[in-house]
Amino acid sequence: MLAVSCFVIVGCSEPPTKEHDQAVASVTSAKDAGAATYAAEELSAAQEALTRYDTAVTQRDYKQALSAALTARDHGFQAAKTAAASKERLTAEIAASVATIERETAELV
Repeated sequence: MLAVSCFVIVGCSEPPTKEHDQAVASVTSAKDAGAATYAAEELSAAQEALTRYDTAVTQRDYKQALSAALTARDHGFQAAKTAAASKERLTAEIAASVATIERETAELV
């Protein structure tokens, strides 16, 4: 029981690599989804959290590293979701504009 208590008090003894890998994957997915254009703020927050992860790991603050990795992962997922929704909305707006132009052009003829 004492060993478990010491572990809880001291914290993690290894960097949270699984969560870091998840965060990196979510940021990569966000970039692939166009987040740099359509969700730049969320993408930036994710990238900043990854930087905080690296700093925390260097300082062996694995609790802070875990928090930063989870934050990066969540912002990455949100950036990908926002980018996809923005692209869908813009596609619909462009289609509506094209339909309006075609209708108005047909009226001129």
